[in-house]
Order: sequence, then structure tokens, then C-alpha cells
Amino acid sequence: MSFYIRKDTRRDNIKADQSFVLPITGGPNFPLNIEEAIGGGLLYNNVTKLPYYNDGTQWLPLLGGSGSTVNSYALIKDTDQNVQTSTPTILTSWDSTPLPYHDETGSWNLATGVYTAAIAQSLMVSANITWAENISTIGRRFVQIIYKPSAGLPVVAKEAVTQPDPDVSIKTTQEATMIMKLSVGDKVWVQVIQTSGIQVSISGGNETSLSGFETF
Repeated sequence: MSFYIRKDTRRDNIKADQSFVLPITGGPNFPLNIEEAIGGGLLYNNVTKLPYYNDGTQWLPLLGGSGSTVNSYALIKDTDQNVQTSTPTILTSWDSTPLPYHDETGSWNLATGVYTAAIAQSLMVSANITWAENISTIGRRFVQIIYKPSAGLPVVAKEAVTQPDPDVSIKTTQEATMIMKLSVGDKVWVQVIQTSGIQVSISGGNETSLSGFETF
């Protein structure tokens, strides 16, 4: 008869003497799905500084979309912008300075006014638009928040419609807010339409702004 005595040991630390390097990608361009509908891939994005896994349909941050990261933005319009009658017009030329204006997302193209999702996320857009005075009291004014999937046509996610103030000397304001679920490569922008029959302008400066946040 024999027996063996083993000392109980509590292991509360691990020493790593080797490293494993994940495949690296950058920006909004991720590789194709790993094992369609099954997933299992891992990689590191050196732009967002996050590891990602593939669930068979898309690449997601290992944070799991839990909302543990929130980036805000607050933009004002650089200049006035002309809007031709009955012509959808993307609002362009935004500014993120000086403070308190900012863009922590880094995903807004301030010149074109288009937001491109670098990762799967939720995005809130609050648009506050001001139409210039002393032009027209005719027609209707529209402000639209547009969502465009990476592979698909743009759709109107939110629309607000009003008429010009009957007093031509008073500026007409409009607001629209929406929270959207975005996948990698999806785009968002704000556009306006007016039906006065003549050219009308959007006022620049702090009278016209975009603000909100992204969370993932």
C-alpha cells in the first residue's frame, strides 16, 4: 500500500512569459465575417484602440456594446448656407471649436457634415436649425436626420416640418432628435428642404447646432 501527500496551494497570480498578437486592422474597414452565422474571430483595431470579436454577422467590440464608453459632440455651423427651393441639402461646414464646442467621436466629417460609424454603436443626434429672416413667409421648412446603412439606400430616420414665421423679420427655428443603432460603416447626416419657390438660407453661428453622443 502506498500514498502520496500533496501540499494545498492557492494560486492567485499568473506570470506570462509569452505574448499573443491579435490580427490588426484600422479605421472603419473590417474583414469579412468569420464563419458566417457562427463567428469566432478576434482582432485589434489600432484606430479605436479596442479588441473586437465576430459574431458571424458583424464585428463588435469586446465591451459587448454595454454602453461603457460614451463620447459626446457639440458642433456649430461655420457660415450661413443657401438652400435652393425643393432641393434636399445636407448641412455642411461645421465647427468643433472653441470650447465648449467639441467632437470626442472623431467620426464627424465637419466639412461634408457626414458621420461615419467606425464601430457598432448607438448614436444620438439633436439638430437645432435656424432659417434666416427677411426672405420668405411662403412654403414649408423640413429638417431631416438621415440614416444610410453601409450597404443600402438612405432613409429618413426623423423629420420635423414647420412653416416660416408669419413675421418675416423673425427667424424660424426647428429641432429634431433621434437615437439610432449603427453598424460599422453606417452613415448619418442632417439635411433640410424648403418649398418657398426661392432661395432661403440657414443661419450660421450658434443659432444652428448639432449635438449628442455615441455609446458602445
